[in-house]
Amino acid sequence: MPWCLDFFTGASSLGQLSSPRFPRFINGPHPGGAATPWGGRTASNTNPYHLPNVPNTGMTRSYAWTITNTTLAPDGVSLPLLVVNGQFPGPLIEANWGDWIEVAVTNGLEIEGTALHWHGFLQTSTPYFDGVPGVSQCPIAPGKTFTYRFRAELYGTSWWHSHYSSQLVNGLTGPIIVHGPASDNDYDIDVGPVMLSDWFHDYYVNLVEDIFFATETCDPHCPPMSNNMVCSFPRCVKS
Repeated sequence: MPWCLDFFTGASSLGQLSSPRFPRFINGPHPGGAATPWGGRTASNTNPYHLPNVPNTGMTRSYAWTITNTTLAPDGVSLPLLVVNGQFPGPLIEANWGDWIEVAVTNGLEIEGTALHWHGFLQTSTPYFDGVPGVSQCPIAPGKTFTYRFRAELYGTSWWHSHYSSQLVNGLTGPIIVHGPASDNDYDIDVGPVMLSDWFHDYYVNLVEDIFFATETCDPHCPPMSNNMVCSFPRCVKS
């Protein structure tokens, strides 16, 4: 059975009673006085994968993030983590369908590069902001800032994560909400995304080494096994 925690995640409120409740959309223009920022487009009458169907909202949602080393204990065991703005899970990105998203990422890590990937975004005309080091960009060097800018061409719930080595294992992840047409609005309260992940009581560099050198006899390394399943809502850990 899960047991619940209300501490050890830094500045993040995700999964707590104090976490925000989410509306159907956030502030922005409503074309022609429509009820929503995406006008008359619905989940049934509009193909979001057809680029001309994407609303042109004229809005940019801007974020300023700093990635740092810290120590937190999401499941009660203190670990060296990599976090954005002191939070685990990392900050939420929230936008309306058709908005542009701009994230200025400063690498405050002591000795590591980094890069962030925005899972599920098509990156039409912006492949260089996909966040895959060695493919679409160079890693962000310590002390440097790189600004990602891309469009919310699709809508729904997704997540962002570090794409540098396996940094995501030690905390560099967070939720994304792009508000858009819904096929079913029959709910009372939107409590936001659920972040669920395997959790290891070790630093990702050691885990990568375990993976590459693992054998059935654990000589020289055993395959890594997760110590817990950590979820952000309700704040709980399966033990």
